[in-house]
Amino acid sequence: MDSLNKKRHFFSRFLLFQGSVLESELQRFVPPNVSADDFLEETRKKLKLVGLDCIKRLCEDTGCLHYVLVNTSSGKHLKSNSLYSAAEYELFKNILTEIVTGENIGVASSIKVLNSTSSMIKKMNKADADKAILKFVSDGWIAKNSKGEITLTPRGVGEFKSVLESQLKEYIADCHLCKDIVVKGGLCNSCGVKFHWPCFQKFSRNDAQNCPSCGLGIDSSRDSQNSSVKHLKSNASQNTQESHKNASQISFLSQSNHESSENDSQISNVSRSRHISRSNVSHNSSASKSQQESRKNVSQVSSLNQKKTPRKRIQEVESDSSD
Repeated sequence: MDSLNKKRHFFSRFLLFQGSVLESELQRFVPPNVSADDFLEETRKKLKLVGLDCIKRLCEDTGCLHYVLVNTSSGKHLKSNSLYSAAEYELFKNILTEIVTGENIGVASSIKVLNSTSSMIKKMNKADADKAILKFVSDGWIAKNSKGEITLTPRGVGEFKSVLESQLKEYIADCHLCKDIVVKGGLCNSCGVKFHWPCFQKFSRNDAQNCPSCGLGIDSSRDSQNSSVKHLKSNASQNTQESHKNASQISFLSQSNHESSENDSQISNVSRSRHISRSNVSHNSSASKSQQESRKNVSQVSSLNQKKTPRKRIQEVESDSSD
């Protein structure tokens, strides 16, 4: 194994152990005469053979670039990891949902997360939930500060980007400047575009706090930002409810039309039955009338026979015999 391949091998082992590597740390493994992209290219090929990859992610707090290890096997993520129980996986889903849909921007309250254990399908007490949170922090998925605020790390965002975009897309937007996903960022109070704060700081080097989209001023205070995000999330929730309501109405109309069609079919069958019945009645009436006329003719013949005298009958018989 030559020197370059040894460095790639050591870097792969380091990445598998850490899960995330700062750009400055990567330079320790890259030889002076090799670019970082060329160095990573061969490393990524080998990682992809086992369903992994190394991608770039921006830290939304510091603006530092990270190289993070992510799972490329669709739909697996934490669920396929034998290190986590079903209850821990469900707890992580609660954390993810609270970070994205909660009142604060990209932040989940650890108190709310612990309280959510009471409604979990897989039961977990708060002590075990607190241990699970520390486990997620140690594994590099989330970060927790002294105030009990939980945020997604660059590795967490990279790993669960597809989940966020598919299951929580009403609350997710891309940065207006770098076009990458925003979880914990800024929001223009006027036009509603979102951006990473590090991207915004690079854009507004002249200290002009103006929106890169509409050009109006941006209030970067946390209260103002949280208020704007709360309004945006309220609209997203309302749109989701209206979408479900419309789907329900469409289903109801479809069911009504189906029932109406069935009723029309039943009415048509009843009408047809009545028509057939009337036809049968008419036919029976004609038959009855014919029978009555036949009986009447027979009666008339019988009556005539009875009116003939015995003598006349004898004459008729004799006449027939002579013929």
